[in-house]
Amino acid sequence: MDTFLQDKYFKININGDPWSVYLVREDDTELLTEDEYGSTEFESKEIYIRKLTYQIITHELIHAFIFYTFTETAELTAKQNEEMGCEVVSWNWDKIAKLREEVYLGLIKLRDE
Repeated sequence: MDTFLQDKYFKININGDPWSVYLVREDDTELLTEDEYGSTEFESKEIYIRKLTYQIITHELIHAFIFYTFTETAELTAKQNEEMGCEVVSWNWDKIAKLREEVYLGLIKLRDE
């Protein structure tokens, strides 16, 4: 892990599990490619964010919530995938929206340190 990142993260709780949220420097292409603004690593329960927008944060949080459906190895049709995604968002929207604000404010704080 990049030394810069060791102090540029904070913990959040998703479905009872601790997740780490990292602020990624603009010039860091080790964790995120040049064209990536965010990424979610399921096994390590880490979220990397480079661009601080509600849309990017929401997108990555939805990935994290979808992880808990344990469907990554299922062979779902496009319709089943769509339905599962809609179910995850509809049943968890309040949690996602609350976490989005927490993550956004946490990343702003890290950025300004």
